[in-house]
Amino acid sequence: MFRVSFWQKAAIFSTALALGVFWVETFSFLRNDTVALSSKRVVVGKKSENAAPMDSEIFTPPQVDENNPAEFDPEGDYFPVGLPKELDDFDYLAIRNKNFDVACGNPNFGSRVAPTGFVAVGEGKHERANIATSLEIQDGRISFDSAGSKGRRYHFEGRFLIEGNFYTLDPDRDVIRGTLTVTEADGRKFETHVSFNWSIDLKQRC
Repeated sequence: MFRVSFWQKAAIFSTALALGVFWVETFSFLRNDTVALSSKRVVVGKKSENAAPMDSEIFTPPQVDENNPAEFDPEGDYFPVGLPKELDDFDYLAIRNKNFDVACGNPNFGSRVAPTGFVAVGEGKHERANIATSLEIQDGRISFDSAGSKGRRYHFEGRFLIEGNFYTLDPDRDVIRGTLTVTEADGRKFETHVSFNWSIDLKQRC
């Protein structure tokens, strides 16, 4: 029968211990290296020291488009400011000048078309009627004629206060100012000065 001496047992134990330490260190090294690689991937996402600051001249401030007539885009809803209480049924003027009547994949989807509009007027606490509007926009001026509630008719003459688009404006800033002439059902007329601020619904149209 083969017998293992004490010294042989000690040699086997020492060898096994050395191998164990070797594999533990190897695994630890590989694990740390993986963490280091992962950390490097995170570091890539940090701001580069060579990145240009946001106030650099290479960037065009979005406000420039407010003064660029080539960017003029009247699409949106215009809410009156300063109307007398008697005209509180006048909710807003809507202007539409985009083609959303074609499929989303059509190259003409969202293209500009001749502007049309309507006046939204309240008729009762929970009702609203959209009244078709004869609308003209030319050379920074705007006019419209529309029916209203209670037999009223509206005529507006005014001008845009912004030459370009309105997307970067403060929502409370006036974008149209002019005179609204109201003709009552009995033929009486009165005029009032009114301004409009602007809003738009950017939800997906498809």
